Amino acid sequence: MEHAVLQNDLIIDVGLHKGMDTEFYLKKGFRVAAVEANPAMVELVSERLAAHIDSGRLKIYNVGIYDSEGVFDFYVNKDKDDWSSVYKTVGARQNTAYEVIKVNFVRFGKILAETGIPYYLKIDIEHADILALSELNNFDVKPKYVSCEAHSIDIFFEMRKLGYQKFKLVNQRTHHKHPLPNPPLEGLYVDEKFTGIHSGPFGEETHGPWMTIEEAIYEWLHKRLGFVERSTLGDGWYDVHATFE
Repeated sequence: MEHAVLQNDLIIDVGLHKGMDTEFYLKKGFRVAAVEANPAMVELVSERLAAHIDSGRLKIYNVGIYDSEGVFDFYVNKDKDDWSSVYKTVGARQNTAYEVIKVNFVRFGKILAETGIPYYLKIDIEHADILALSELNNFDVKPKYVSCEAHSIDIFFEMRKLGYQKFKLVNQRTHHKHPLPNPPLEGLYVDEKFTGIHSGPFGEETHGPWMTIEEAIYEWLHKRLGFVERSTLGDGWYDVHATFE
């Protein structure tokens, strides 16, 4: 197990996409290390946020995250670029148009060894989330907060294995309806107008109650299996956030 230092002013954004989350974290006063496989997205964000890169507050890694290192196929969705993935079944789903490009992939632990452990780790890499999340097992400290797409029950179990004890399911369709608190609970106050391509708030500014893993899985499974009358989760898609007691 590697020794690492917790960087309380750092957020790591795995799945930069168009940089909306990264820009929000910068506004909140955090340094950001962002990871993105799609070079077109990296070019787009690097130009828009050039001042933050020049100041050293933002570093972008133009790599994909996988369970081994090397150059692999990456499926860039041409109709819905946020569906792009290392997995063809995800990146080319629903008969959408896609392009295959070659991308350099690394294990996420390699990036963590360079950056240190962030205060908050956001992961959204289209069904490859657990490949990044599981790398935390190799370090002796963990982020105070983590979040992933809630696309598999394995995400919950991996978070619990890492020592996280409180869980929250955040609806990505409705986070724009909940204004950020002022005074802020995380970083600086920002009057952000969230959209469908934002992951939304993080940490103690997320909407809804913290739950045990049993409560969170109960809610998630009933929604996933179509028993909506047994779940308090509304229509939409969800991220799972976790923290310690």
